[in-house]
Amino acid sequence: ASVEPHTRTARWKYQLEGVVRASTAVNSVPVFVGSFDGRVYAIDLRSGTRRWRFDTEGHKLDSHKFGFDRRSIQSSPVVKDGIVYAGARDGYLYAIDAARGTLRWRNDHGASWIISTVALADSTLVSATSDGHFANGLDPATGRQRWRLPTASAVWSSPTIAGDIALIAETQGTLHAVDRRTGVERWRYSVGGMLLSSPVSDAVVVYRGVDDGSVGAIRPVAARALTRASFWDTPLAQQARTPATAA
Repeated sequence: ASVEPHTRTARWKYQLEGVVRASTAVNSVPVFVGSFDGRVYAIDLRSGTRRWRFDTEGHKLDSHKFGFDRRSIQSSPVVKDGIVYAGARDGYLYAIDAARGTLRWRNDHGASWIISTVALADSTLVSATSDGHFANGLDPATGRQRWRLPTASAVWSSPTIAGDIALIAETQGTLHAVDRRTGVERWRYSVGGMLLSSPVSDAVVVYRGVDDGSVGAIRPVAARALTRASFWDTPLAQQARTPATAA
């Protein structure tokens, strides 16, 4: 829906065929959004009419036959230079022509969920996967893999690019900093808890949240150990429902 900010009334509404649990991407007039029906939609920002609808492979699949969700799109679309990038639980990362809604390329993650949103800067696209236990750097124009970073656990949060560094947080608590062009690891840091939120960086300090209720700041300094400042909220910790040993 599009809402008038002053009156809070809806300008238009468009009914999708699945639940939406990701942010929309706005690029001038079109609005791009992924749905749990395994489709990516382009909706006219002014009128609310559909410009195109793209069916992923997951739209054709029956998740009940697999015992887990292989249909939905949970990652937020990213649009740049006329291409919309979206990952899906069918195991593919899709690059879709923003004007036509046709497939440019797709990158196969081997049936492993892609629920994180890609990070994109200049000529490097960084994506991550869950059960496949890896992150990779791709050519955004062709989908060709330039590098691959194995991880010890799933990556559910979205990668972040800060300058020449790509930050990748895996669920078991390791934060990786790699060269975004080559994938060479610059440093890694274990936070001592699960990492489910995306790291944020101002190019000097890296901020991250952990499922134990803490928020930390990491300052990578050459020839010195990494330091951490944490905030602990006792009432929030008592209310937490996600066990630290969750897979």
